Amino acid sequence: MNSFKPILTSFLILFLSSCLQNKSKGKIDKLNTGQEIESVESDFTIIEFDPEWYWIYKNVSPSMLSDNEIQQVEKILQTVVEENNASRKEKTESRFSIKLEGYKKQYVAVINQKGEKEVWANMFCSDFEAEYWKVGIVDVDDGGNCFWNVKINLATGEYYELSINGYA
Repeated sequence: MNSFKPILTSFLILFLSSCLQNKSKGKIDKLNTGQEIESVESDFTIIEFDPEWYWIYKNVSPSMLSDNEIQQVEKILQTVVEENNASRKEKTESRFSIKLEGYKKQYVAVINQKGEKEVWANMFCSDFEAEYWKVGIVDVDDGGNCFWNVKINLATGEYYELSINGYA
């Protein structure tokens, strides 16, 4: 029984430390062992394309994203936001203005029929309560500019089909 006690203690420390882990970006936590662990909660996830998502893409194959490609997606998304908001200000349609800060992002990467990599980027407000967002597509009706998505062609650097949800 005495040999089981250190294992149980280690397990309990590990369990409690994972439950109490701080989820702030870049926060450094110290466990009782004195070991520092960087705890980073990402604001994006990459989800593998499922052919049943015919409403996103047709006749494509799943792909993955490199770190450089993720940076390229982020840069293009900033352009999407800037261009959309500039056009909305002219029409005073601010309820359809969008932003990246305070949003979680889902990226679905595919190879299109031309052999080019494309990404469907799906954004939604960070306070959206669903816990499955890292593994399943968040798809809601209405919700306004708290939910928007766009397709990005990484080969051409162009985006298309920007969709911003409406209000009920």
